[in-house]
Amino acid sequence: MEKQKYGILLPNFGEHASVEKLVEGTKKAEKYGIDSVWIRDHLIFQPHGMEGQDTTHVDTFAVLAGLATVTKKIELGTAVAIPVRHPLHLAHQFASLDWMAGGRTICGIGAGNFKHEFDAIEFSPGYENRKGVVRENVDILRAAWTEDIFSHHGDVFNFDDVWISPKPVKDIPIWYGGSTPLAVSWAAEFCDGWLPGRINMPTFVKAIAKLEREAKEHGRPRPTVGAVPITSPDEDRQKALDSSNIDGLLASSNKRDRWVKPEGGKFTKVEDLEGVLLAGTPEDIVEGVEKFVDNGMNHLVFDLRMRFDDWDYCLDLLGQDVLPNCPR
Repeated sequence: MEKQKYGILLPNFGEHASVEKLVEGTKKAEKYGIDSVWIRDHLIFQPHGMEGQDTTHVDTFAVLAGLATVTKKIELGTAVAIPVRHPLHLAHQFASLDWMAGGRTICGIGAGNFKHEFDAIEFSPGYENRKGVVRENVDILRAAWTEDIFSHHGDVFNFDDVWISPKPVKDIPIWYGGSTPLAVSWAAEFCDGWLPGRINMPTFVKAIAKLEREAKEHGRPRPTVGAVPITSPDEDRQKALDSSNIDGLLASSNKRDRWVKPEGGKFTKVEDLEGVLLAGTPEDIVEGVEKFVDNGMNHLVFDLRMRFDDWDYCLDLLGQDVLPNCPR
């Protein structure tokens, strides 16, 4: 059975992004035995409605490369890299990162859902043919990381006799990010892991069954399963909930037309956000984690974006009171 792992999303975006939080927070996470840290990826960052208006977004690979030099064990993941780079450039960035990190990289990749980013680089196939672009990215990444010299001839990218050096220290797993049925299918077909962002528990359970079924149809093992719930730990449950922008999460969830809806067809109360939100005392957080584990999760990433203003306090609660009691 695959070991349960736990990660944390880092504040490389928004008003609370800071070098101190990124570096010292990652060092603290490693000290507590947290398995991984994750960075969001954008070229032109447009905050979600519940995230405020600050458009700060520090480059994904600049942050991860810096963190590689101040840590020894913790894994470094992208949640998720979007195809606004040429795949050879992306392959080189990941390989170089893994070289600096000594083999601790996870390549989270996604199709991206922000047309303005693709328009800005005048790469219209990236948005209109996202599956083709993502699939070719994955093929090119794997070839670049394993072959001395290779060529690629696809519908989007064409080149001959190229190479990437250095190679990754270890095989870099590729996880597909997204909570839609199509994202589940792509993960089952050609990726090593599936990393949905926010996803409610009934949809997660349904998606796991689909992932297992389709992986089997493709003759592949079930990919590693991640989850990235919004997390708000506190010694007082009500304070944790008050810090979680429940209204924003309900509104965002009601826009997910492919999710399994609560009875009544609409997200209206905090109980409807099971899986989307882990909020409350350390005991409450552990109980939510256990539900994910019971339903097939392998690697949970705590998303503290609504508590970045209490970054150290929340990290300490997770490290001291939550993680020691989570399934391993």
